[in-house]
Amino acid sequence: MKRSRRSTWLPAALALYLTVSYVWLYVNGSIPLDARSVALVGLSYALVACLWWVNRRRERAGKNDKP
Repeated sequence: MKRSRRSTWLPAALALYLTVSYVWLYVNGSIPLDARSVALVGLSYALVACLWWVNRRRERAGKNDKP
């Protein structure tokens, strides 16, 4: 069985967690739909994208180092 890459499953799990938590908070009325909350959601997804990019670069660098 092929092992999953960290650059794939970690950001996917975090994005799923962010989506579920933001939908849950919106449905319960804890966060309103205003510019501040939308910017916070966008920033959170941008951080997840940065995490994916950094992990992907590290995995590719690790493959190039191995003989």
